[in-house]
Amino acid sequence: MNFFPKIYAFVILITLWGTTLFSALGLDISQMNFRVLDIKDGISQNTVTSIFQDSKGFIWFCTDEGVNRYDGYNFMKFDRQPESKNSLISNFATCITESSPGVFWIGTKKGFSVFLFDTKKYINLENTGQISKITVEDSVTVWIQTQYSLYKVRLVSENNGKGNYTVNIEPMNAYREILCSTDKHHFLILGRNNHLFSYDTRTKLIQDKNSIEVWDRLITRKINTVVIDKYSNYWVGTDYGLYKIDSSFSSIDSFPLQRNKFLGLKDKISALTIGKAGNVYIATNLHGLIIHDIRKNRFIEYRSDPYNLSSLPDNKLMSLLIDNSGSLWVGTKGSGVATSSQFKYKFKHITQEPFKTTWLTNKYILSFEADNNENIWIGTDGSGLYKFNTKDNIFSNWRNNSSSGSLSNDVVQELLIDSYGSLWVGTLNGICKFNSSTNTFKRYFFAAEKLGTQTYSIIRLFETASKELYALDDHSIYQFNRVQNKFEEVSFGFNNVNIIPRSIIEDADSTWWMATSDGLVHLNIRTGLLDTKSLGELNKKFFKVDQLNCLLPNNENEFWIGSGNNGLFLFNKKTLQIEKNYTEKNGLCNDHIYGILKDYSGKLWMSTNSGISVFDPTLKLFRNYDVNDGLQSNEFNDGAYYKTKSDELLFGGINGFNIIDPDKIPFNSFKPTVNITSIKSGDTSLEIITYLPQKKQIYFSNAQNNLSFEFASSDYVNTPKNTFEYKLEGYEKKWMRTNRNFVSYTQLPPGNYIFYVRASNNDGVWAESPAAFKFRIRPMFWQTWWFRLVIALAVLYYGYRYFRNRIQLARKKENEKMQLLRQRTEYEKQLAEIKLKALVAQMNPHFIFNCMNSIQAMILSNQNMEASLYLTKLSRLVRAVLENSIKTFVPLQEVIEKLKLYLELESLRFDQKFIYDIQIKDIDTYSVEMPAMLIQPYVENSIWHGLLKKEGDKNIFLRFYKKDNMLVCEIEDNGIGRAKAAELNLKKQHKSLGTIITQEMFETLHKIKDTNYRVETIDLHDENHQPSGTKVVVEIELN
Repeated sequence: MNFFPKIYAFVILITLWGTTLFSALGLDISQMNFRVLDIKDGISQNTVTSIFQDSKGFIWFCTDEGVNRYDGYNFMKFDRQPESKNSLISNFATCITESSPGVFWIGTKKGFSVFLFDTKKYINLENTGQISKITVEDSVTVWIQTQYSLYKVRLVSENNGKGNYTVNIEPMNAYREILCSTDKHHFLILGRNNHLFSYDTRTKLIQDKNSIEVWDRLITRKINTVVIDKYSNYWVGTDYGLYKIDSSFSSIDSFPLQRNKFLGLKDKISALTIGKAGNVYIATNLHGLIIHDIRKNRFIEYRSDPYNLSSLPDNKLMSLLIDNSGSLWVGTKGSGVATSSQFKYKFKHITQEPFKTTWLTNKYILSFEADNNENIWIGTDGSGLYKFNTKDNIFSNWRNNSSSGSLSNDVVQELLIDSYGSLWVGTLNGICKFNSSTNTFKRYFFAAEKLGTQTYSIIRLFETASKELYALDDHSIYQFNRVQNKFEEVSFGFNNVNIIPRSIIEDADSTWWMATSDGLVHLNIRTGLLDTKSLGELNKKFFKVDQLNCLLPNNENEFWIGSGNNGLFLFNKKTLQIEKNYTEKNGLCNDHIYGILKDYSGKLWMSTNSGISVFDPTLKLFRNYDVNDGLQSNEFNDGAYYKTKSDELLFGGINGFNIIDPDKIPFNSFKPTVNITSIKSGDTSLEIITYLPQKKQIYFSNAQNNLSFEFASSDYVNTPKNTFEYKLEGYEKKWMRTNRNFVSYTQLPPGNYIFYVRASNNDGVWAESPAAFKFRIRPMFWQTWWFRLVIALAVLYYGYRYFRNRIQLARKKENEKMQLLRQRTEYEKQLAEIKLKALVAQMNPHFIFNCMNSIQAMILSNQNMEASLYLTKLSRLVRAVLENSIKTFVPLQEVIEKLKLYLELESLRFDQKFIYDIQIKDIDTYSVEMPAMLIQPYVENSIWHGLLKKEGDKNIFLRFYKKDNMLVCEIEDNGIGRAKAAELNLKKQHKSLGTIITQEMFETLHKIKDTNYRVETIDLHDENHQPSGTKVVVEIELN
């Protein structure tokens, strides 16, 4: 399959949204947010003792209620079933690993289970001690550690053709425990004499590394876990804290200076793991998670915070995993599992925390401004003005109160720092100027002199290139008179009533372009409106039922317009025309644009009602972000957008604000795998092969043509942002794209199909190959090719006859001759069928004659009850034969039923002196047809000439199965064999009439159906080469 387009798209993506080394490693580990999965999400129990990722990318959790497999959407539970031996040995699962695809070793408190996933078979072994660790040596061998001992366990096939296995256990009595893997082929083992040993999994040799003093000091502290970092240092978690041993085993670091600050460093260490960037993750028993930042040589602590929904759910941790994409999984004691990825949340998000006195306490953001001291000023809806000190990471707040030096209103909708460094605050009740020396505000009211009251209105502040300060409300424009320290209304002969200004940009000629509630306005502040006719027509055409929210210069001749209903526009100031319009149809995430900012590379960032869209004007491509990427919400606010001098972008909305550094957006480069997790026919779930490749095409009946597929990606960074593409080859020509993890097909026509699905991660990196499932839907007989061929030939034939009769009347006699010839052929066919029925009828008297002799013999020997039972069964058999006497062919099911009756009769007749069994494998016995009583003569020969003349046990087996396109019937007995039977028959001058009739039947059947038949008789011998029976193999070609 051609995946070049995906590779090409990925290259474009890297080019367009390329990131720095920082973004390749994700967000800083000091900014981690956690998502919790617990019993509400489907996990079977909230205590997670171990976490493991398998060869297909699924995540497994060991709990006190069995193990759970997670695919990003659903949990699959495997636990102990008391009524079944084929289940987990105990629900108290402690650890899990995989030795080869689909072969799982599960440790519990009561022993271990080997779980063969694709066959759903368990091999269980009880043990008095808890299994604490399982280490893989090779595809069939693991080392199992209990509280007291160490064992080497090997999975062994029983070679019985049924896929059964057993285990061989070798006690390793000289060793106490496995410490850790040092590389792909070696792991360290601790001996009972406290010596260290290195085990080579390739050579199977154990090398004594002698006693090492630093290890001796830690052994008494009960070692729980050991990992090796990128510099070959050993990190050791014990019951008494964390230790680090250098690569040369010459020194040990107990982190004495950090232990008082980070109490978890002297707590019991439950688990350790190494991240993709080399950081060490430390799970403590009571003090949450600690991370050692290897680049900055610092510890970072994460604890549970009941007021922060993005924190750890509990401080009692039990297990850790860094998965293939770099995501962290943390198992807790009683609070589920928490997961976090540095690639999920791409933007810094700040929102309210009511219980922090030096933090934001209102999450509804209306405006931004930034000063030269790295402070961000923030206007809120109802909580006044905030200053965010980015250096100290604290907030200060100013609100309206009874003091005349306070804010005039707590709804702060506009902020501006003018050229003189003064902060102006536009509120819902006038304007305030902030005095940083006195920490107070001076209030300005537009209409107080005229009306004597305060007027509530929307305020916009604007400073020109000539440092003139203006304020605009719903009705007028005001200029600030710095000499008289007041705002004065500007009169230019135009009443601007009911046009709400939302954004202003100044042109090179000092004229203004304004985005308003009534469209685009061009204004000369001295003379009035400009281009009224052209802009009036443009507004009527494009913005009649729209409002404009923001403007952003593109170049000296163009600027961008963000509208409330129709997306993004590019306007040419020279031609007064709209040059481009981009909407949701072009890739914009939403047509309501609140604000537009341009980053250092020229890309446009737009806040909308459905997240943020980033647009590259050169490539004409959009990339969209939503709340799942770390945005404060999908909904933003008008006016809440700002670009700092350091090129950071601020966007505010209904749940706080985001700080975006376009050069440091985490990019997830992990290429996921994709798995088909479920297949349903209607409401019936089908067993599918998950870990092994599909070898055979799966067949569905015509009634099973409603199929649904579920699938999942192995990337768990941001599951809702994963994208899938699927195609049903044989039904669809194009790949279909979706963010859902399922697809359904109804009323699929008969045919061969291959379902393909592929996946990308949250950043659009696609899997290298798709998952596939091959299947066939069988047709109804009228949908088969041969039936259509017959119909087509019939149509052609009768059409030919119709036109020939009309056009070629002169050849009428010749047509009549051909008709006679066809009739003769039909008569010959009928004659052959009649002959076959006669042969069947010939066979029935032969069989009945033998049966009557048996009944007579029973009566003469006073076996009246047996004779009566025998006669009843015989009558049923005769009736069945008579009912089918008019049929040439009967279903295989009827043949088998008559054979059972015959065998019962013969068994009764001979006092159950022989045992019989009929086996059927992979055959629809109701749809396969064959001649009646074809097999019975061979069965009769086996009984009469093979079994009855034998001493000891007597067995006869009938097997029906398919081989290629042949129906095969085997009749096997353990009688005296053909040679001995022939010798006895020569003495009695016996000749088998049934065999002769059967041969004639084969010849006649071949004439009727042109079908191939074959009969083979095989002499069986025992190990001493003595005759041990006969096998007759009858093969009949299936049409």
